[in-house]
Amino acid sequence: SRPCMTSEDGGSGKDGDDGTTTIRFEVRDTGPGITPEEKELLFSNFATLPDPTDRGSLFNQSTGLGLVVSQQIVKLMGSCIEIKSPWADDETGTSFHFTAKFPTYKYTGHQ
Repeated sequence: SRPCMTSEDGGSGKDGDDGTTTIRFEVRDTGPGITPEEKELLFSNFATLPDPTDRGSLFNQSTGLGLVVSQQIVKLMGSCIEIKSPWADDETGTSFHFTAKFPTYKYTGHQ
């Protein structure tokens, strides 16, 4: 899969001059985090990752298709899912986020 290119100019609910509103969607967890090697596999069909609770385990977890399909939908909206792990310098866990532009419609009342 090819990497996504995005800019950081959009914020949550930011109205643009072009008749659009930019919304940032973000999901965070507090798990053990994702290594750089694992990040490379996350958007691959049915990639397997080591069990995060036991790094020496032979049990692997499949990423399935959820992130692959989600990334394709987000790309169609002109954005890309980005991953930050850990999501804060003093925390564990992972953050998945993307921004998307939507048309802004003004409500003019009942007709």
